[in-house]
Amino acid sequence: MADLSRLPGSIAAARIAAQLPFGTGQGALSDAAEALALMVRARHHMARAHDRLREAGEEIGLDVTAFGDVFPCPPSAAADPGVEGPLRLVA
Repeated sequence: MADLSRLPGSIAAARIAAQLPFGTGQGALSDAAEALALMVRARHHMARAHDRLREAGEEIGLDVTAFGDVFPCPPSAAADPGVEGPLRLVA
């Protein structure tokens, strides 16, 4: 988004530097400005979606650290520090 935010100004500056008529590049300038506006709106909606998912999680009793299944995982041999688990053997 930061790169895109500089594009409309770059288009306008390039037109001025090249001493081109005012309308030259207007379509590209308009499209770049619209793309930036859409990215800002998309960012807003993604943030709002995350907030709504957080609210929905609170409604059903999930806390911020909850993820995956709601049932606890069965104990595994790798949880015992005296037992060499597959990942410990690889490391």
